[in-house]
Amino acid sequence: MQRGRFRLGPVTLHSGDPLGIFHNARAFAPSGYIVVYPATVELRAFEPSISELSGGEARHRRTYQVTSNVAGIREYVHGDSFNRIHWPTTARMNRLMVKEFELDPTADIWIYLDLSAGAAAGLPWSPQPPEIGIGAQSGRIKKAGRQFELPPITTEYGVTVAASLARYFLQRNRAVGMNSRGRTREFVQADRGERQLNKFLEALAVVDAVGDLPFADLVVTDGVRLNRNDTLVAISSDHSPEWAAALQMLQRRGVNSIAIVVDGSTFGSPRDYAPLLAELSGAGIATYRVRRNDALDRVLSDSPEFAGRR
Repeated sequence: MQRGRFRLGPVTLHSGDPLGIFHNARAFAPSGYIVVYPATVELRAFEPSISELSGGEARHRRTYQVTSNVAGIREYVHGDSFNRIHWPTTARMNRLMVKEFELDPTADIWIYLDLSAGAAAGLPWSPQPPEIGIGAQSGRIKKAGRQFELPPITTEYGVTVAASLARYFLQRNRAVGMNSRGRTREFVQADRGERQLNKFLEALAVVDAVGDLPFADLVVTDGVRLNRNDTLVAISSDHSPEWAAALQMLQRRGVNSIAIVVDGSTFGSPRDYAPLLAELSGAGIATYRVRRNDALDRVLSDSPEFAGRR
């Protein structure tokens, strides 16, 4: 019912007879940890669509994924997949040789998540057991026949949005990376595949909004590393228009921007988002607005409030 990293153990087992005459206890000292991944929603679409996202230049960067771009050949090492073996070279060299690949020349997608303490907002909440047999409705996510309600905290909505978008793009074979700064810097280098999704979920399982770096500063300082035609998805509940101005600066460099505003005014915090939304609209940045109890799959699959420039 709650994402995070939880300790299991040590465990003590108690047993006895029905009459309570005999009792035995045995302690097991070893302990372990369990990581609960954040919730995700299934998105049927997201604007701009995959076909409208720009391509990029070849990066000449090695990848473990099998792509159409073969970069070279090297000797086989333990763990290499057999479908990477280059049989003509193997026969000529009389030893196993495998192909190395480069990423396809498509632009990366970067998800920036605001984890600054000043932007977070929320209402009192405690975990409740999931209800059985009720369809997913506003603010609720259905999982394996059960459903639960997202905590009324902007951070939890932002984490779920980030995880859902990462899953959406990775399922469509796009390279996705993440950047955020909370207690520590959480940085996931852009890559593809199921392993990349696991990296995302493990990182997002333990993040919390305790950072002291404003989101606008994160976009400005780390956004300079983005390449032309990359797409930046910015997720924040900060009502300051400064991070909209930072996105506009990146757009001038050719970085495509998408803003997802988690409306903190619906989470018990009196905030005015009008200046921020006006700045995003004036800059032509595609913008989604997420409110408390919104059905995230519907909000993110619908057209944005403000359509970006085509």
